[in-house]
Amino acid sequence: MSVECRRQAAFPKVPDHQGPGLRVSTVSGFSSSEGNGKPLVHSIYSEDEIWSCTTCGACEAECPLLIEYIDKLVDLRRGLIDDGNVPQSLQKPLKALESRGNPYGKLEKKRADWIRAANFQQTCPVRTLEKKNGASALYFVDSITSYDERMQAIGRATARILQHTGENFGILGTAEKDSGHEVRRFGEEMLFIALRDHNTEAIQESGVQRIVTADPHAFNALKHDYKGIPPVEHISQVIARAIRNGKIKFDSADENSVYTYHDPCYLGRHNGVYDDPRDVLNAIPGLKRVEMRRSRERSFCCGGGGLMLFYEPKEEERMGVERVRMAAEAGANVIVTACPFCMANIEDAIKVARLEGKMSAIDLVELVDQQMVREVRKAA
Repeated sequence: MSVECRRQAAFPKVPDHQGPGLRVSTVSGFSSSEGNGKPLVHSIYSEDEIWSCTTCGACEAECPLLIEYIDKLVDLRRGLIDDGNVPQSLQKPLKALESRGNPYGKLEKKRADWIRAANFQQTCPVRTLEKKNGASALYFVDSITSYDERMQAIGRATARILQHTGENFGILGTAEKDSGHEVRRFGEEMLFIALRDHNTEAIQESGVQRIVTADPHAFNALKHDYKGIPPVEHISQVIARAIRNGKIKFDSADENSVYTYHDPCYLGRHNGVYDDPRDVLNAIPGLKRVEMRRSRERSFCCGGGGLMLFYEPKEEERMGVERVRMAAEAGANVIVTACPFCMANIEDAIKVARLEGKMSAIDLVELVDQQMVREVRKAA
């Protein structure tokens, strides 16, 4: 009996080492003694193939044998780390995570600077939770939204939405460190444990009853990799419920815009959250929405996961560029996503594809914040 790998059929135009999944044919050859005693790394796989995987999970979704590739790939990375083989472009963010709790090497005291934007605190005061001060919900921000100037807008939009729906929430501020999601998929297990234990203690001390995040990577880590913390939701789930309860109403969408939703891998494929973001978009009056040819469980990775914002693969063709082309092919001129990593990669891909002015990207919370009718919460 022979089984054909569906990886290339499902993800055409993307090189094997850059797209989802390891090269199954070489693994099967190795396991049947065709490897002739050769080590997996260097003779079977190059280091670039190992590091450039985004851990998006598409290979596992397509595999007819239900092989779980990601754990095996992470084991290969751990082996390389044990041997001291860490790519130069990843050494700096890893050291920064160890010393500062974020991959950018920025000061801990600046983690909450995003709330200090002009006029923001006056209209949307955000509390920093110190011990148990009565907040029922924690907004876990994570590093990219805390420190990246573009993604800080996602943080402010999230806070405004939580305030609008009447949430009694706060943030950990300087007590928060990186969720460790990428660190664990990178293979640095001990560093992940240190980050996880620190955050777990801070969350428990805050006394909150639930956690909300707008970052699917943090969502996945908190939901599956942490223990002893309150339930966690992605902000798209919170918004969808608020719409159903009448707490959020929308103004009509721009009639000249055609929207398409890009499923973040760690929100969709890894956690099955497909309908809530689409329900939110469908609730906006007049919004024209189309689906790309690869969506939902067969969505096409933007290429931004697994520390790929820092690692530079040798392959020039970017997955994000192919994703942007899919959006254009579907007739969209606005790509909506619900992940800061996807946002960073897609906005960059729009520039690389020379589609600036023809295509734009927006996070779901930014769109909701933009379209919300502000007086509804008091009446609800």
